[in-house]
Amino acid sequence: MSNTRKVKKQGAPFKLSAVEAQAKGEAFEFEVEAFGESETFTMPPLGKLNWKLLKKIGRGDAEAIETALQAGLGEQWKRFDDMSDHLSIDDINDLFDAWSQHSGFDAGE
Repeated sequence: MSNTRKVKKQGAPFKLSAVEAQAKGEAFEFEVEAFGESETFTMPPLGKLNWKLLKKIGRGDAEAIETALQAGLGEQWKRFDDMSDHLSIDDINDLFDAWSQHSGFDAGE
C-alpha cells in the first residue's frame, strides 16, 4: 500500500470543451487517491464563486486558491483536506487549472 497521494484526472470532464461546460453549468469532477482509497469530488463551475475571490486568484494568491477549493467543495472540503496531505503544489495547480479550463476560464483571467 502506497502513501503517495495524487490527483487523478478523470477522462470525461477534461474532454468537454470549456465553452460547452461553462454554458451548461456542468459540475467539475475529480478523483483523489490516498492510501489505497480513492474518492470522487464534485465542484460547481468556477464562475459560480464570489467574484472578489476570483480576482485574488487571478493575482496568483495561494490562499485564494485554497479558499476557492473550499468554497467549491463545500461539505466535501474536510474529506478532501484529509486525503490531500501529501499532494504537491503542482498537483493542486493542475487541479485548479483543470477546474478553470472546465469552467471556461483561462489561467490568466
